[in-house]
Amino acid sequence: MNTDRPVFFWDSCVFFRYLNRDTADHPDYLEHIARFVSDLDQKRIGVFCSGMALAEITPTAIVTSGRTIKDFYDTFMAHFTVIHTNNEIMKSVAQVKGRSYIHKDPQENQKSVIYQRLMPSIW
Repeated sequence: MNTDRPVFFWDSCVFFRYLNRDTADHPDYLEHIARFVSDLDQKRIGVFCSGMALAEITPTAIVTSGRTIKDFYDTFMAHFTVIHTNNEIMKSVAQVKGRSYIHKDPQENQKSVIYQRLMPSIW
């Protein structure tokens, strides 16, 4: 991926909103996402997404989009960079998600500290 261009991360909710043309609660979101897709198509930006988030996109979840799952992966997803995980990362994430934490100092982000301790290989 070209590091000179801005990069973004999308979760499944962004894909769902765009694919299903969802404007129910925030009509302007769809327009914003469409501009990102245009910039992505023209290689002005890069967009990462999680392989885990993509597992949420099922044929019934995108039924109103008019796309098939094959079309979604073969054409639309060709422009995205998918981040895949492994067992070590998933074990670390499970540990982090299972912890409770309290912000004792407003200047310190406790969750970030926990992530850095558990997953130094991705920082």
